[in-house]
Amino acid sequence: MEKMRPQIYCILLVAMSCLSCEKDEIPVEPFDRGDVESVQIAMGSDYETQVWYDLSDGKVVSTNDRFAWDIAFDCNDSAHFIYLNTSVVMMAAKAEGGAFEDEIDVASLSFRLDHPSGIKDSLALGHWWQQSAVWVIDLGYCINGSKRGYRQMQFSLTSDNKLTITHAKLDGSDLQSATIAKDDRMNRIAFSFSSNQAVSIDPPKTDYDIVFTTYTHLFYNPFTPYSVSGVLLNPHQTTAVQIDHLSFEEIDETVARETVLTDSADVIGYDWKYYDLDAAQYTVFSNQNYIVRDNEGFYYKLHFVDFYNDAGEKGFPTMEVQRL
Repeated sequence: MEKMRPQIYCILLVAMSCLSCEKDEIPVEPFDRGDVESVQIAMGSDYETQVWYDLSDGKVVSTNDRFAWDIAFDCNDSAHFIYLNTSVVMMAAKAEGGAFEDEIDVASLSFRLDHPSGIKDSLALGHWWQQSAVWVIDLGYCINGSKRGYRQMQFSLTSDNKLTITHAKLDGSDLQSATIAKDDRMNRIAFSFSSNQAVSIDPPKTDYDIVFTTYTHLFYNPFTPYSVSGVLLNPHQTTAVQIDHLSFEEIDETVARETVLTDSADVIGYDWKYYDLDAAQYTVFSNQNYIVRDNEGFYYKLHFVDFYNDAGEKGFPTMEVQRL
């Protein structure tokens, strides 16, 4: 018989060595996905509280009164967008003229709203830094439905990308000015006209996934802005999708990874519930499911099962959540 060639002999030795090593390998423990958790969020019966929630920790990160701020400044280095507080139905319009001394006829202005999807090209103040203008802000509504009034303002950028805000009443009185800086830990920095300073509202962008809040939804045919209570996504590397063709139990990690998700802020939104006028109460669609991918790359499934607390008060949504 022909002698075994040295090269083949070496290959066999390596193969046998690899096989012997495989016997001693320690199997990797499967990742603990956890049980389905039931979480109740306290927005309040008048939806006065904004609640910021982190799925990975399974806890509320922070809360605030939705009237505690008015506008917010984008913290992205290459962006200067300004967001309105849509939880109180704020709107903005560019005034004719260009100076605070000019008379302002509010009835003649064309007011715009921020689109609830968070699309930058659909913000009421738009690319404000590309033009010099006086803006009029409709401050929206109080909790009792009365108007909060108007404020006129101008914005400018400093050489180090800070935002200077000069604002006053429509007649030019109560003139104030403030400058706020970006913070790269945050999506945005909020500002209050009443205190004339930056206020702490949004948590750091890596600390939360969704926020329970009132916001302004835009209905069309006819065009109608309407205040709704629901859920918005963290714009920082967080995506989601609504799933209707599978039950909550059928959704697993394979489904999540094979499904296209979106970064539209209102993908979860408000319509997982319905208000029955005849019964004068909300009905929750528990078969309306959602997949969320957080900014750490983990997938979760969730759905809502109630909108009332044990005392029968609305504004206390309960969701079931599980990591996939």
